[in-house]
Amino acid sequence: MTVLEEVDYKVRKVISILFRILIIGYAILVLLLNQNIFPYYVYLIAIVSYAAIYIKIFRKEGYYANVRLINDYVFFFLCLYDKDINNLFNLSLLVIPVINALNHSSYQRTPFFSVPLYSIVLFSYYLLNGYQINVQIILVITALAAINFFSFIRASIVRFQSLVHSAIDKFYEENLNVGKAYLLLKNIIDALSNDGFVFKYLAPVQIICFKIRFEELRIFASSHQILDIKIPEENKLVKTLKKFKSERRNDVLVNGVAIQNCLFMYIKSDSAQFAYCLQFENNSFGILHKLLINVLRPLLFKVTKVFGVEDDLKRQKKVRLNKIKGNYFFIDNTIKAIHYLNNKLIPITTYFEMISVYDQVQDKEAKRQLSVLINKEKKRSSKVIKDVISRTHKILDKSLNPYFIDELYEEGFYRIFELVRTAWDDNGFDTKSININWPVEILGNTVQFNEDAFLLVVDEILDNINKHYNCNCSVDFLIIEEFPLIKFTNDLQDHTQKKQLKKLAQDFNNQDINEIMKRDSHGSSIIKQYLNQMNIKSAIRVNESFELIVVFTPNNK
Repeated sequence: MTVLEEVDYKVRKVISILFRILIIGYAILVLLLNQNIFPYYVYLIAIVSYAAIYIKIFRKEGYYANVRLINDYVFFFLCLYDKDINNLFNLSLLVIPVINALNHSSYQRTPFFSVPLYSIVLFSYYLLNGYQINVQIILVITALAAINFFSFIRASIVRFQSLVHSAIDKFYEENLNVGKAYLLLKNIIDALSNDGFVFKYLAPVQIICFKIRFEELRIFASSHQILDIKIPEENKLVKTLKKFKSERRNDVLVNGVAIQNCLFMYIKSDSAQFAYCLQFENNSFGILHKLLINVLRPLLFKVTKVFGVEDDLKRQKKVRLNKIKGNYFFIDNTIKAIHYLNNKLIPITTYFEMISVYDQVQDKEAKRQLSVLINKEKKRSSKVIKDVISRTHKILDKSLNPYFIDELYEEGFYRIFELVRTAWDDNGFDTKSININWPVEILGNTVQFNEDAFLLVVDEILDNINKHYNCNCSVDFLIIEEFPLIKFTNDLQDHTQKKQLKKLAQDFNNQDINEIMKRDSHGSSIIKQYLNQMNIKSAIRVNESFELIVVFTPNNK
């Protein structure tokens, strides 16, 4: 319950108390202004009993709301028994709860809560009026019911807006959940689906956010897991949305399944254009089509503002990753230089040890004098060389490497798919070249993972594809022997480089990381080192095309 909801709930509780005080006061006036069939002490006992029962169940929810209602009308019936019920003053006591129905104090009210109330009012009137129903009372109850119903719809719309704002606040409270925009849409769906009867019919059951690029819809976030979506006449839809701002469709395929009752809405932010697909449970939203659009548009505009910030942060993150790559190249060169020094200084140490026992000088006096100097220099040089070698070992130690991954955590395969799909789209590749053959069951499995490191790897892979592909490239999500893998493929601009690429593949596929470290190719060493640290296997194949394959081992294997 949000702060506003809690305040509203407490205010309605206070109104409930004041309402019962009003009822008791009004009932006393009815008793004073009419002839009474029972002695006064009977009415006094009734008033005390009525108040005691109300106090006893005041804080209780659920079916106790009906108990309070029955308590009210048993008390009313006793006070009005054998009195002129058609007298407006007396009749008012019977219909006061109908007027107050909108302030019903239960936490989750439904539009049908008032149906038992109207039934009890009419039944009580029927008994008190000598088993007769007056047409006027039916008209009065009907009018009050209509007012209450539309007031309930208005209150529901306000609550609808409050729930969306609460979902946005929750998203911000959780450190903005950078890179997980789908959580905001999921929060909205969860909040609406768990909030009573009306939202199950008027609220969307699924929300998909698209970013519009080159007159195409690119998935930005979704409340549910989506591997594949097909929208017929997509370009035409985008043009319609830009012109009319909304469009209803019943021909959308999500994960190969047709979904009905979809409302597309166009929202433009300062930095980007977005479209939303809202799926409703049934076609009941058609009656309130324009009302829903008017309610949803400002809310989706606020959601779009959040996604705009998310989009900016993603771009900044990409810039930061590029800077990290630049720093990595510097460190990579340093490590390679240290490898070189490490290999070269060890023979020099051996040479100094040999020269200390090798007598080059024939003259005994000169040999004696040189021996003193050589021994002195030998000790100093040996110490320096040993210090250098010791330091190189420390620098090469992975625990002191600033690019060593020090944190791995569990992450689901749908998140991995989403990261690759987003990176593929952000790098300007056609999302239609993404081929998905992962079964839905695999999406719930997890793997040990570090998102920043994986993004760096994917970004490096896609940079290389951008530089070297000719006209065709693709990414395939496959399952081989129950192991999920991702295969990045691109054709070759220059087939004369095939020999060099095969040597790269040989070094990359070598279990000895030093083989790939010796190469001038920084990107391949980044990919290999980071994937190894996440226990993700990788391999390169070169035939008519260049393939880089990443193989995951799920935690349940």
